[in-house]
Amino acid sequence: MSNPKPAIFEVEKLLVLWTETPLYVGGERGVGTTDLRLQRDIVTNIPIIRSTSIKGAIRSYIELNKELLKTQYKIEDIDQRINNTFGEENKMGKIYFLDAKPLLFPVRANYGHFVYITSVSSLEHLSTIASYLENKDENMEKLIKSIEEFVKKYKDLEENEALYFKNSIYDNIQGEKTIILLDEFELN
Repeated sequence: MSNPKPAIFEVEKLLVLWTETPLYVGGERGVGTTDLRLQRDIVTNIPIIRSTSIKGAIRSYIELNKELLKTQYKIEDIDQRINNTFGEENKMGKIYFLDAKPLLFPVRANYGHFVYITSVSSLEHLSTIASYLENKDENMEKLIKSIEEFVKKYKDLEENEALYFKNSIYDNIQGEKTIILLDEFELN
């Protein structure tokens, strides 16, 4: 799964978001029973968190804590650094985020409370983004290799089939094949 490196950007960090409570990221307003729709990928219709939402949330957090940054870390020109990093009205910043896409999705289970499911395409996407990292440590190299092996093994999943994990993907990448039909969206 060797991917050509993107020429425009250098990928420095991989940001993993883990929610412990339900997360609802609203998108555009719509007509119907729901007044604020979920942000969704235009092609796959899978829920996402747009990069602008992530960037705005991180910028707001830093701006709310800039006094702490000034005193604790002795950063004098904090406002200028924030503007250089995140951008201003007519000036692009130095940092760029990609949309956040779900990797593991909790689904009610017959045993325990729930299981995490994923799809081969979600794992492939993670592996592609992780392979672009400039400085990979040993654990990241192992994760990329494990995902690539896993994808080869389960590449033949059919429509409406998903992978589920008895434990966390970080504990043991050993999935089982099963058919799971979801009301919210179909997994490919």
